[in-house]
Amino acid sequence: MIRTDKGWRFVKPVDAAVDEDAIERLLKAAERMKEERRVGPAAEAGEFGLSTPYMKLTFGIKGQDDVALSLGDLNPTREFRYASVKDGGVFTLPINDYSPFNMPVFQLRERAIVTVDPDKVQKVAVEPKGGGAFTVVRLGKEQWELTAPVKDQADRTEADGIASTLKYEKIQRFVEEEPKDLQRYGLDAPRLTVQLFTDAQGMPTDGVMLGNPIEQEEEEKGEKVKKTYYHGRRLSGGPVFLVSEKAYGDLPATPFKVRRKAMVDYDVDHITRIKLESAQETVDIRRKDKRKWEIGLTPAGGKETVLEGRHKHIDDVMWDLKWANATEFVDEPGE
Repeated sequence: MIRTDKGWRFVKPVDAAVDEDAIERLLKAAERMKEERRVGPAAEAGEFGLSTPYMKLTFGIKGQDDVALSLGDLNPTREFRYASVKDGGVFTLPINDYSPFNMPVFQLRERAIVTVDPDKVQKVAVEPKGGGAFTVVRLGKEQWELTAPVKDQADRTEADGIASTLKYEKIQRFVEEEPKDLQRYGLDAPRLTVQLFTDAQGMPTDGVMLGNPIEQEEEEKGEKVKKTYYHGRRLSGGPVFLVSEKAYGDLPATPFKVRRKAMVDYDVDHITRIKLESAQETVDIRRKDKRKWEIGLTPAGGKETVLEGRHKHIDDVMWDLKWANATEFVDEPGE
């Protein structure tokens, strides 16, 4: 792993980005390493398994010689390993000091589906296979607008969730580092393409295309279970990978899912009157005080009767109306 202008990268065994949190853990672990007990001179290294080390850690430091730490056999209590730095003698090192380095490349690799910071995303374009593409644009910190195929308010949770899903859901497995045939993964004509823009007008910063599903049998809590994954690849290129069924399902595939579905919005505490009208009667609910209501009930063609309202039930009605969502958009009415 080497530090570059754009962050840390693997150069062996694969050319790939390193997870920022993972490299931070490694650097902190290196900083904390301290010998527990001095054992002997470096000449005795072979007696402690250091001639053929269990692990060797080499740190390149700018303007200085590399520092190479060799880890040998476990000590008799199996709580420490014998270790040596060039010309520094043999000492014991606590297992916990080096354990963060004892991980496979996969766990240290950057595994965000797309690495774009969700807070910087200003526009999202989604293109499902077969049509029905849609676009949402950020209007403010907590406000999004659906701009195509219709113009309407967007559901903030759903709109925010697109970039968050791509950033924080993890790649489950890398399938092919340098794919030559995208058709075998269904990525020549993806099921779903999501593009992220960090400005509302410019070119997409990055995104993902998702292709064919694959079903695998895995062991979970001692039982065999079938799990479904989807092949994916970033729009910027790179390897083909697998994402979970949950990640795929969390990405909206229709404009309806991302469209704001609340029928009406208001602050419940600021409502002073609710009027319900039908052909048979009119119900006029009026706030008299903070928790006091009266109900005017007028049958068709009759006189109003005033009743005392029950605060809890009226509150329930207001919350039901506030949180009621459309289940389908049928038509865009004309004039």
